[in-house]
Amino acid sequence: MTVPVTLSMTGDQHERLKGLLFPGDGKESVAMALCGRRAGERRHRLVVRAIEPLPLDAYSERSSTRVTWSPDAIEGLLERAAAEKLSVIKNS
Repeated sequence: MTVPVTLSMTGDQHERLKGLLFPGDGKESVAMALCGRRAGERRHRLVVRAIEPLPLDAYSERSSTRVTWSPDAIEGLLERAAAEKLSVIKNS
């Protein structure tokens, strides 16, 4: 049986995420959400704790239809997520 997963974030987090993903220059952008999680029998829930932008110098390509970056750019974020037992969601 598949258990549904829900995602919860505050209005401020949603506005920050929108601003990072749609900066107004017409180019693709990336942000990561660090989430706490709860696995339930009827539903799994992810709760956003932080929204982190991908640094501009991490992109190797950023256009209106494509974005690429070095995985090294998120190494520290992944280490933090592992240490704090958080899930990471990539948003683009």
